[in-house]
Amino acid sequence: MSIRGIINSLKLCFLCPGCKTPRAKPNSELETRRTNAAAASDSEDPLLLPLPDEINYEILSRLPVKSLLRFQCVSKSWLSIISSPHFIKSHLNFVSSSTDNQRILLLFIRYDNQIVNCSVNCLLYQQPIDAIPTNFPTFALRGEFAIMGCCDGMMICSSLIKRCYFLWNPSTRKSKELPNLGIESENKYDVFLGLGYDETTDDYKVVGIVCLLGHNLKPCSVKIKVYTTRSECWRTIEEDFPGDYIWQESSSSKFLNGKLHWVVKKDQHYKSIFTVDLETERYVEFQGPDCIRYTMAILEILKGRLCLLCNYDYCHPTEMWIMMEYGVKESWTKVLTIPRLSSSRWCVYKLFGASENGEVLLNVGGSLVLFNAKDQSFKDYLSLAFDGIVYVESLVSPYANDAPERELQQEDQSKKPGWDR
Repeated sequence: MSIRGIINSLKLCFLCPGCKTPRAKPNSELETRRTNAAAASDSEDPLLLPLPDEINYEILSRLPVKSLLRFQCVSKSWLSIISSPHFIKSHLNFVSSSTDNQRILLLFIRYDNQIVNCSVNCLLYQQPIDAIPTNFPTFALRGEFAIMGCCDGMMICSSLIKRCYFLWNPSTRKSKELPNLGIESENKYDVFLGLGYDETTDDYKVVGIVCLLGHNLKPCSVKIKVYTTRSECWRTIEEDFPGDYIWQESSSSKFLNGKLHWVVKKDQHYKSIFTVDLETERYVEFQGPDCIRYTMAILEILKGRLCLLCNYDYCHPTEMWIMMEYGVKESWTKVLTIPRLSSSRWCVYKLFGASENGEVLLNVGGSLVLFNAKDQSFKDYLSLAFDGIVYVESLVSPYANDAPERELQQEDQSKKPGWDR
């Protein structure tokens, strides 16, 4: 369907929300003449008359990102609406209001490192899978980047060979390289990044945990750095880090309640959850369930709550714990026990989502698996080596101010024939 056809369909739906049947045929000669006269003049056709901006706004805020990117070319007014910060936030609030809009970005480590995204609900409820190819990010060659965190549809990524970091929105295909961390050390170091949103400053922040390694490759000191999209520079938080290392398998950060979360390890027998408050830029440490101390603990977010998958050895099942009251240790509750797949070697379980019917979508050592808690059965969707992350499609830009880009776009589009002046 053409853009004009889509626009007309949207207008019909909005102007006649209760109408599901075709218009009745004229029942008189007078009505027939009136209809023919109206058809002879485009200016009298209600489908071609402009709608008020507030109605356009409501229609557009419910459309997917792919359609909105196309509709920026319809007119200057639509470009202005879709590009405005207020609209971007309204659209984000709409897509974030329901888990129905969640998608999984799947990065296939082998098989030419392809990237696809698909609906979480389609996988959970075993509906036809809408796998959509995703363009490879321009900042990294194939197989050379890792996703370290996600917030509001934007991701923080690491280029593995170049040792540089990028913000990337896979829905809009915009990316931005971050400046060098400025680490002055002759020794090697590990970096763990997290991305979140600070409501008080209306700014996206990247927190970098820099673990400096000694000659024996053990951590000797830790620095915490913060980057903001408005300042476009790194600065150091002058506080002592509470742990001596970030647990490797759980290095992907999780953003919730204005804070970034990691699982940290102080020594061989002590682990906890480390958070950085993006408003105050201070850290807080709180305890997980007892099983976090002696398992491979993977931190996740499930329906607005912190969730831990505690992976034991290959002889024991994986436990799923949820923090029912944020920040309260006593509120950790074990909600599910997931058996080990008998046909697999020991591997880490990671969570993608859970349905109301007791199905749980998992990454089991690179295989996409649906576990049914009622009959304890597994369904294997994909057995290819992959990694993935759950996100929502949004218009959020890696750049704090896209105004210059929009002005250039408006100038270029206004030169095209048929542009609405």
